[in-house]
Amino acid sequence: MGKMNFFINPLKLGCGIAFLFCLLLFFSLMFDKDSKNLGANFTYDAEHNHILGEIDIPPTVISYDHNKHFIIVKQKPTEFQNIIYDKIEYVYPLGRDTIYYWIIMKKEKKVIGPLDEKQFNDLKEKYNVPYSLVFK
Repeated sequence: MGKMNFFINPLKLGCGIAFLFCLLLFFSLMFDKDSKNLGANFTYDAEHNHILGEIDIPPTVISYDHNKHFIIVKQKPTEFQNIIYDKIEYVYPLGRDTIYYWIIMKKEKKVIGPLDEKQFNDLKEKYNVPYSLVFK
């Protein structure tokens, strides 16, 4: 019986290691590697092309840039509003086939948009958004 325990322990150890490996693999797949933390609880999700935060910026985010104070976003909305954005009615005054812009002021947790290009440039000036923030 003593020899039997010798064989059971390595078997249990092997099963335990396999279980931990599977658990590690599962959790690594759960975390989205296509997301980027933009600070102040805002995240860019590349898989779905949107920005999540206090107020979400729905798809399709074309481009963005950020620093420790601001996030600027260039967006072309999808044809229809996705049901996951039912908290807010996003109004696109020029229609959904137009490019829109957004400014997020991180410290104030203020999201301004959707804006047309002129409004965007005027507000960048008003809020002193640095010229170094550019769409890439």
